Amino acid sequence: MTSFQRVKSGCGMILGAILLASVPAGDASAGFFSGLKKSKTDAFAEANPAKAKEYSEKAGAHAPAKSGECSKCHADPKDPSKRVLEKKPLCLSCHAERDADLKKAVVHYVFKEMDCDACHVPHASENPPLLSAPVNELCSNCHDTTDDAIKKSHGGVSVFEGACTACHNPHASQKPKLMVEAKEHVPFGSRSCDMCHAETKADGKAVLKSTPEETCFICHSNFRNLEAEGAVHAPVAGGGCTTCHNPHVSVRSSLIRASLDSICFNCHESWLKNNHPITRHPTAKESVSDPRREGKPFDCASCHEPHAGKFPKLTRGDFFVMCKECHKK
Repeated sequence: MTSFQRVKSGCGMILGAILLASVPAGDASAGFFSGLKKSKTDAFAEANPAKAKEYSEKAGAHAPAKSGECSKCHADPKDPSKRVLEKKPLCLSCHAERDADLKKAVVHYVFKEMDCDACHVPHASENPPLLSAPVNELCSNCHDTTDDAIKKSHGGVSVFEGACTACHNPHASQKPKLMVEAKEHVPFGSRSCDMCHAETKADGKAVLKSTPEETCFICHSNFRNLEAEGAVHAPVAGGGCTTCHNPHVSVRSSLIRASLDSICFNCHESWLKNNHPITRHPTAKESVSDPRREGKPFDCASCHEPHAGKFPKLTRGDFFVMCKECHKK
């Protein structure tokens, strides 16, 4: 190759590099860059930025609204009323478990005959899970608790403190009366209400016998002697068994009302919730099991006795000893 040919070749390479650098970003999907993915944007969110931002910033936002994936539900950026599918099929396309509910033995007629927006809102709500109002208010739109049939089925009680969904599934169940498919407290399962309840008075409120002496301790007599322990949990000392336990039915073991950390932090200081070691522990998720307690989650009870114990702060033992049960040097 002559000197002239080498110079010509070098100039060609430089010119090619300059031309390549000047290719517009929009054409990057062609040629050498055909394998690169363009950044995805949601057409509906782009066309409605104010609304998309408003919903995405709400704590109780629907998952697609939270992530700005409006086009999962909306088909036309110019017309919000046009959906990808009809209302109910659209919801069932993501919530497959609800589609399975339609095949159960007992299906709530509202869920079966109406669209999901009879109870739920599609974007955001302060009432979980995306309810348009508190659960008991929604139920009272159709069910009158003072109705004789309902009063009779609830032992004469017509005024309820808890949510109807604590015992009833609002969608469907394999059990009669849409009862939650979970573990039932033995007296509740046998409908022996009078084991714990006295006769309901005219005000329609539930009347409990002396708790826990004439209720819980009748069957759970082993808890009578907890006062002898060095430290007793305040709810136990005050007979507040139902603070943590649902006396009727629960999907959790030991009839626990909710995830244990959510129960504990209802009473313990709010600062503790974000600063306690459990919140930063990698197993602090209800789906993760405790390796020391077969079949139970890693939660507050992994380190603390929920009823009574001999150690300060109701710990199960010395902290360092407990850590070594899972962590080796």
